[in-house]
Amino acid sequence: MDKHLIARAILGACLTLSAVASGSSIADDSQAKEGTATKDAIEFCDRLEYVGIAVRDPDNHVWGSSPVKCEEGKYHLFSARFKNPFKTAWRNDSHVVHYVSDTPQGPFEFVDVVYRGERSTPGQWNYFGIHNPCIKKVDGQYVLFFIANSFAGRSHRPGNQTIGMMIADSVSGPWSEPRQVLAPSPDPKHWTYEAGTGVCNPAFVKMPNGKYHLYFKAAGKETGMRYGVAIADKLEGPYVATDTPATNNKELIEDGTAFIWNGKVCLLTTDNHGNVLRGGGAFWQSEDGLKFGSPTLGYYHFDKYVSQQHYPRTHGVKGRPLKSYSKIVRPQILIEDGRPAWLYAPSGACEKGRAYSDCHVFRIMTDEEVKSVGHN
Repeated sequence: MDKHLIARAILGACLTLSAVASGSSIADDSQAKEGTATKDAIEFCDRLEYVGIAVRDPDNHVWGSSPVKCEEGKYHLFSARFKNPFKTAWRNDSHVVHYVSDTPQGPFEFVDVVYRGERSTPGQWNYFGIHNPCIKKVDGQYVLFFIANSFAGRSHRPGNQTIGMMIADSVSGPWSEPRQVLAPSPDPKHWTYEAGTGVCNPAFVKMPNGKYHLYFKAAGKETGMRYGVAIADKLEGPYVATDTPATNNKELIEDGTAFIWNGKVCLLTTDNHGNVLRGGGAFWQSEDGLKFGSPTLGYYHFDKYVSQQHYPRTHGVKGRPLKSYSKIVRPQILIEDGRPAWLYAPSGACEKGRAYSDCHVFRIMTDEEVKSVGHN
């Protein structure tokens, strides 16, 4: 049996006991809510096998990392990178960079800086804070979505975050001029009107019917923080957001990645406040990509998969102690052979002696592999 699978089985049993002791297990917590799969079903969370660090930068945080495989068979990550202090730098310093590897597990090597933003005119939609990249290969081209901030500051203004797009024929560029493709609606009746965090955290799929779905996070005044979808007939847009959110969550979610699997549109998000597991992940499915039902568990806490010897709970990359558990955030999925095969994500936990976050890689096991090691 693969040594990673053996290690995962052993660590999973040990760390489940640790999670119970810290009060963060789904078994005894009000965070375990409706929508969880039955005991005999294989949940997405039990498919994940920790492989290691895909990207480590000694002088920067490597946060969201979106994968794509090019026609030459190489694997690419488009990541958000920025320095400390975390709380302000992701808004003011974040930029998109490009890494490459011969294998999906890495390690990935730095290629270049893809985009830093306009950075000269405050108030411009793409002033800076270029963050949350989402790269896809579609229609023989590469499309890169990202969010941008229109002003510097420690907090959001309504509508300051919007989504931009660049397109290239090659994964290495040259890229088209960046342009804004989605912003909060100017209609006071629309759920995204004056959304407190703007529209952000893009995820993207081309539907079987030829439509293009751009998923996004927005904090509606009546709905709270949910995921919505904007639809276009062409890759370039225009993208028009539907009148209501696509998810029905009561607690905050973000960081979505979207893909089609087994004939359904899937959305994997963080589960910040406990629709299923507080600080875990939520896995959503939809028949049409317009409305998602109740989520199941997308992933456990980071320390479920990784030894605490390397990622102790006492240190967090955001500059404050971790009180009970570490989170997996900004999950991004790579599809191979028609199924989700790899997950890339940073975490709120930091290795001993490190001041910056890494991009981690998880292998996504098949049904047969999960059954061979057992699942919770």
